[in-house]
Amino acid sequence: MKEISYKNLLSFLKASSSGIIFLEPILDEKEEIQDFKVGFANKSSLDIFPSIKKSNKTNICTIYPFFKKNLPDLKGASIFDMFAKTMQNLETTKFEISFDEESRFTYLQFECIRVEDGLFIKVDNVTKESIKKRELYLKIEQSRTENIRNIVGSIMHQWKQPVNIISLVASTIEDDLDNRDELIKSANEILNQVDFMSKTANELRNFFSTNREKEKFNPKTIVEDTLKLLSTLLNRDYIEVNISQDKIKNKVEGYPNELKQVIINIINNAIEVFSERKIKKPKIEIFFEENEQKVAIHFRDNGGGIEQNLLPDKIFEEYFTTKKGLGTGIGLSLSKRVIHDHMGGTLSAKNTNDGAQFSIELLALQE
Repeated sequence: MKEISYKNLLSFLKASSSGIIFLEPILDEKEEIQDFKVGFANKSSLDIFPSIKKSNKTNICTIYPFFKKNLPDLKGASIFDMFAKTMQNLETTKFEISFDEESRFTYLQFECIRVEDGLFIKVDNVTKESIKKRELYLKIEQSRTENIRNIVGSIMHQWKQPVNIISLVASTIEDDLDNRDELIKSANEILNQVDFMSKTANELRNFFSTNREKEKFNPKTIVEDTLKLLSTLLNRDYIEVNISQDKIKNKVEGYPNELKQVIINIINNAIEVFSERKIKKPKIEIFFEENEQKVAIHFRDNGGGIEQNLLPDKIFEEYFTTKKGLGTGIGLSLSKRVIHDHMGGTLSAKNTNDGAQFSIELLALQE
């Protein structure tokens, strides 16, 4: 293979859409790094750090003092610390930082590469992509809050019966004091009702969790947990739900609560369709498919289906809604983005003989 000439390499670095900076370490008498001298900076890097060109100084931390500021994104380390660490450990280092400068949010990605006499720094301004992620997260929270409001209302209704049973049993305990068997029976009934309420509270608490760490989990378990949360809403409208009894062997990776949010959106969509179209025997069937590459979750209803001109994509467009005077049109759009952007999967819809089918496909983990 022919060697790349210095001239060609320099041309490539200058033309790169990523910011490229070459830094030479400045050492003190003890051979410790005190700062870095800017030896080269391409146009893209000057767009990100314009003061490099404007300043008559060449030391990066003198030009940008905040490079030595300890940052939460780096667990208390500074950008300078990350540069120095790369020089000492001879390993490529990658990190991301965000900061507000003059009320302007900025998000940067760094990659530091050690060479013989210094560091090559590749830096990209990914602020637009970061803002999009933040906007998506806020929409998820908005939708989640609305669903929590509905679920809490249904759970309060669900708790009325056990509270009434506890009250009724407690009022008869005094009459059972002379009958040990009846007393034990009454106590067990109270404990059973309290256990039911405790489990419901735990399910709600899990849904309230805002854990943003990716997890490995069985998607069928998430479906089952979500159905428990929605059980009162489904029973209220006499909606029959059949879930496949097949076991799912593969796990997936992602955010369990965000998958719950998508499932709630899909089922809520079906509930609203049943109500609007006055479906006499509403039914939702949930079944699964899996192979070595993927796990699919299918939700099939008998609500009459989706208008053909809305398939395959229009129904997922942001702010599009079929509800007259109701709805924000972000439920299915948000769901598709969550599955695609956060879970690396797909969300699709199609019509069946008597209704619609929504399908979530997720990458199967290779254990």
